[in-house]
Amino acid sequence: MQFNLRLGAAGSIAELEYGPNGGQDLLANPYGNNDTDRVVQWTLWSDSYSAISDGVSEPFNEDLAGSGDGTFSPTVAVRSGRGFVDVYAVPQDQWDRTLDGSMQARYSCLTRYEMLPNGVLKVRRVVLTGRVSNQADGGGVYDVYFEEWNPLKAGDGSFDAYALSLDSAGTPDWWYRANYNIPYYQYLPVENSFGYALAYSESALQTMPVIGVVFGTRELRIVSAPGVSAPLGRHVFNSMGWGSETPDDQGISLLPALEMFDVPSGSVIDYTYLLVLRPNADASLKSELETLAASVPAPVLYGPHEALSADLGSIVEELRGNLNAPGFRTDHLAALERPDR
Repeated sequence: MQFNLRLGAAGSIAELEYGPNGGQDLLANPYGNNDTDRVVQWTLWSDSYSAISDGVSEPFNEDLAGSGDGTFSPTVAVRSGRGFVDVYAVPQDQWDRTLDGSMQARYSCLTRYEMLPNGVLKVRRVVLTGRVSNQADGGGVYDVYFEEWNPLKAGDGSFDAYALSLDSAGTPDWWYRANYNIPYYQYLPVENSFGYALAYSESALQTMPVIGVVFGTRELRIVSAPGVSAPLGRHVFNSMGWGSETPDDQGISLLPALEMFDVPSGSVIDYTYLLVLRPNADASLKSELETLAASVPAPVLYGPHEALSADLGSIVEELRGNLNAPGFRTDHLAALERPDR
């Protein structure tokens, strides 16, 4: 049996299925009339700025895939090589696009997918933070909540629980159940976790697919020049569930995230996590997840003028060059793909 993934708008994972001939859909059902929400992507919020929409104050919110009305973020380039796919994009619209005239920023970014052995997908995000438009303070320094949004289907024979720890037999021993006790944005410091979360079906742990989200236990590292007022921040794990009153729309989202304060525009976020795709859980899964958690690098926030490694420096140079690129607002990336040379 196999897992099938399709990359969509701006490098999000638009489809995730298990089994042949279409198989079982593992992502939550679409929300509203868009293909920009129930996809695996990053989301970015800031309570530093807000604007009024239909009489309600809404915080700044831009997502990798696009906006709530179904408008896709522009994809600039897609490159693939042996075992990896790079997608460069420039998200730039508020989730509520009617607010673009009040607050807007471009986030030139790279999503790199690397297929590791044994069904482990390495996901690296490199994001150049943008300046927020039309702000009295210039929009140059603001708080940032940067989240890995992993919306998985619940109910209807799909996932109905997630665990933060397994025992030696591979059985969850720190768990939460859908429509019962799933925490809503608990801001669990990663150093107080085992560095992973596992979505599963309680009644079919050994016979149905499980998905691990491995984020590690390393704190956020902030690199800022001496004498410069440095941002503050932390690496956390959040979660949420929905669907207790909507049987046809149920989900569990596993949400490793960075909570950062006073981030200068032009800073660079470098975040890596792993998706572990398994046909079922077994006694070897605990040790594998813990080994993978120990391998995940610490997330890093670099100030706008920090010296970067050769690899990261070349990525960020391309991100800066892409800032004003028009890109292609599409959910089908195959036509844009070019082999890496």
